[in-house]
Amino acid sequence: MVVSDRYRLEELIGEGAFSQVYRATDLKDGSGVAMKLLAAESIDSAGLDRFRREAELATRLSHPNTIRLIGFNLRGKPLPFIVYELLEGHSLKHVMDHEGPLAEMRVAAIAMQVLRSLMEAHEVGIVHRDIKPGNVFVCSNEARLGAVKVLDFGIAKSVDGLQAQVTAAGILVGTPRYMPPEQIRGETPIPAMDLYATGMMMAEMLSGEPTLTCSVAEACLAQLDDRRIPLPAFLESSRLWPVIARATEKSLEKRYATANEMLGALERVYDRLSPAPLISRAPRADGDRTSFVPTTVMQAPEPARSPSTLPPAARATARESKTAGWLVATAALLVLAIALTAYGLYWARTHGAL
Repeated sequence: MVVSDRYRLEELIGEGAFSQVYRATDLKDGSGVAMKLLAAESIDSAGLDRFRREAELATRLSHPNTIRLIGFNLRGKPLPFIVYELLEGHSLKHVMDHEGPLAEMRVAAIAMQVLRSLMEAHEVGIVHRDIKPGNVFVCSNEARLGAVKVLDFGIAKSVDGLQAQVTAAGILVGTPRYMPPEQIRGETPIPAMDLYATGMMMAEMLSGEPTLTCSVAEACLAQLDDRRIPLPAFLESSRLWPVIARATEKSLEKRYATANEMLGALERVYDRLSPAPLISRAPRADGDRTSFVPTTVMQAPEPARSPSTLPPAARATARESKTAGWLVATAALLVLAIALTAYGLYWARTHGAL
């Protein structure tokens, strides 16, 4: 298929809830590109708004560690599309799934490049809101400048007042495993949200395991808890632990406030980091982590209310239900006692005891 009389689709290389990504050829000069097509079922006001926001925000970003936008057409036929540079390599999620725990030095190098991308985004008023291994790409030549790319600003939020909020109040957008409590509560996006996610991602890279292996709702409740998400104890022996610990603080007052601040902390310890993983753990044979939690668009969960916090009518109903339960249980015991007594009398009479 040739899109917009210019781009020939060659191969499907990625797919998400709202779009598909194809390897394509630009017929104008023969170069390879990545074409992101809006999914047919997402061509509605919300889907188009999301796609438009991603394209417009991407035009404001040019850092080597951010995927480069080539162009877009929101009226493209047969579907709206965005064209990005074509990257060779794998997502960080793929790398982690197939290699297991990563070396301290490599974890820091990847995180530092993510933070450089975020520095530019935050400086122009953009908060990514979905930093995770699936949205970080590690190019084949990992040693070159800009070898790590931050992808998918589809749910990014501009906080400079120029970009309208397109999600309704009470809607949770992001990936709960990496989201700080203020993001789950739906508060105004701030850079510290992306830094929390980066810290959680660093912990996963070092351990080779997900930080949370639970449902979306349970992950939300764990993030809303004031206590730090439990991380593997051996991470505390790493020189990266002070950075991870501060980045994943639930309290904003204790967490890094800027990407530059967190980047500086990593640069100060980089030369003393190990070039080998802290632990040895074989990756799954199929290279898959079954507990992966996808980007979520859902109603924010409400914690279960205890009886003391229920409305008066509900508390009365609960008391009535409890009383009814005791009456049924008492009646059942009484019937059982009568039955046993009758059987005892019958046995005694038939055996000559009476």
